[in-house]
Amino acid sequence: NVFIMSFMKEHGYEVNETQLKDFLEKLLARYRGEGWYNDAPAYDYYSMWAYQSYGPLWAVMWGDKQYPELARQFLANQSDMIDNYPYMFNRDGRMNMWGRSICYRFAAVTPLPLIEYGKHEGVNYGWLRRIASSTLLQFMQHPEFLENGVPTMGFYGPFAPAVQIYSCRGSVYWCGKAFLGLLLPEDSEYWSAVENNGPWESDLLPGKVYHKFQPATNLLITDYPNSGASEMRSWCHETVAADWQKFRSSENYNKLAYNTEFPWMADGDNGEVSMNYATKNRDNRWEVLRLYTFRSFDDDVYRRDAVLETDTTVRYQLADISLPDGILRIDKVSTGSPTQVRLGNYSLPQLDGDIKAMTRTLDKGYTASIIDNGDYQLATVALEGWKNGVKVQRPKGLHPVSSICAVPVTEADVSDSDIFVTLHLWKKSDSAFTDKELRPVKSVKISKDRKQVTVKLADGRTKTVNFN
Repeated sequence: NVFIMSFMKEHGYEVNETQLKDFLEKLLARYRGEGWYNDAPAYDYYSMWAYQSYGPLWAVMWGDKQYPELARQFLANQSDMIDNYPYMFNRDGRMNMWGRSICYRFAAVTPLPLIEYGKHEGVNYGWLRRIASSTLLQFMQHPEFLENGVPTMGFYGPFAPAVQIYSCRGSVYWCGKAFLGLLLPEDSEYWSAVENNGPWESDLLPGKVYHKFQPATNLLITDYPNSGASEMRSWCHETVAADWQKFRSSENYNKLAYNTEFPWMADGDNGEVSMNYATKNRDNRWEVLRLYTFRSFDDDVYRRDAVLETDTTVRYQLADISLPDGILRIDKVSTGSPTQVRLGNYSLPQLDGDIKAMTRTLDKGYTASIIDNGDYQLATVALEGWKNGVKVQRPKGLHPVSSICAVPVTEADVSDSDIFVTLHLWKKSDSAFTDKELRPVKSVKISKDRKQVTVKLADGRTKTVNFN
């Protein structure tokens, strides 16, 4: 509406000025900070392939002449994303599978060249173009991206769990928004800069973890130099019962985290679950978490609470601690009646051969459950609470990369409340996990009243998590 009305106004036609300005102000009112607009109610790539693309385009095409103050606001909001959004892509520049309309794929890079419209200072356009080039090739070079010359409905190949009710065969062509960068002149900074890997080249150091926490939205972007991965933790608080569109409460948003190296696996009816908790509910069905409430991000600990949609007496207090090669989880689960819970690691697709599964015995009686698909290895170490141990599930038809996948899942029975401490670790398949890599935690101490967990890490740091 804004584009059409502004176009008609420019060419001398009478338009409803009050309505046009009202539309613009409503769009700007969706802005929350750090480059992110709210997608009513979630956060996802719509901030980027819609608000942060159409907003700057409108500002330079018509806004500067028609409503200069509003145009300046769109461009100012654009500058906020520079120090956050590019960090969502991995070291090689590939995008994360996260949020709805993922079949738009490399439309995620649309706003990167348009940053030049705002004449912002200190922009590494070579890094932005590397991201755009790499994300484009991420799909264009994938053998399953095209089917009969048409982009598939999925992430790489066809993948029904990621398709929304409004999607159609033409929806995939929204990926073409990426080529709006061709509106810039050939001698623009974006097109003339030498491609580079930005902060991944020297600022993000191996052996460390780097966070971009955004207080206005509670989004957390985490970069892992050891593996080159980028990870996102985001908003989700939507019931299935009220989700008439059937995607706000789904795996598009409800995972504990989203990682560029491990596209998300769909949930299965038999308790197959990755990067989330599943609980056996009163109907004897496996139900995953989706009703999260953000609590804090302090001392590199990301805290959320969650309740089960069908039974709010089942409460989760969640703490994520990112390590150089994975995630340390310290969680408390409370329930009004006995139940069973599961926690899945990330999932690996089957590639050229079968996914290998093995166990490693560590000191102090710990065991690491490891899977390896020839590209990546995932290790799960149950440090506290998982009385039923770790099992490797091998679901079919739930992964966006292959029809068969594998995921390590920890399991336990909970009758009142229990504390679970879990390591989810990863590394490339070119060398086996060392004992040192599998033991980044030196000790775990749980207080007698079970309201505090203190973890000593092998690098000398101490993390303390307090529960209600």
